[in-house]
Amino acid sequence: MLMCYTVTKNKDISMFLTSDNTKIIEYLKLKNMYRFADAYLQFLGTGKKLDKSDIKILLKNIRSSDFLEFEKSLFEIFSRFGITVISEVQKSSSNLRVKKHRESIKAKGYKNLSLLLPPDDYQKLKKMKLSKKMTYSELISFLINQ
Repeated sequence: MLMCYTVTKNKDISMFLTSDNTKIIEYLKLKNMYRFADAYLQFLGTGKKLDKSDIKILLKNIRSSDFLEFEKSLFEIFSRFGITVISEVQKSSSNLRVKKHRESIKAKGYKNLSLLLPPDDYQKLKKMKLSKKMTYSELISFLINQ
């Protein structure tokens, strides 16, 4: 039995899946394993097919709720076909931007500073910041230089 399954990424991609493949994808999404689901759909998009034994192993792991064995089987299958699973850091562009920003700040020689202030002193610092229209780091540098 063939079912139509639509995935939306940058554009709509329609492909025909067997009921076994649909079960595998639904399980991946149920377990919030979207990066594995994307990699599995990428694999299916190549037109290659899994052996019946591979599908049986995956379905057996789903029925037994053996998550670790299921993940291990997926990695073995993906490595055979040269498909990589995108890690969360690679997938999230905001994480990459933050990492790049921190690296550039460290390269310039800046140091991270954390302050614990009493509530009254914090309010004073906040008022000074707003009145001088500076960031906290600019304000602290200004106060140090005076």
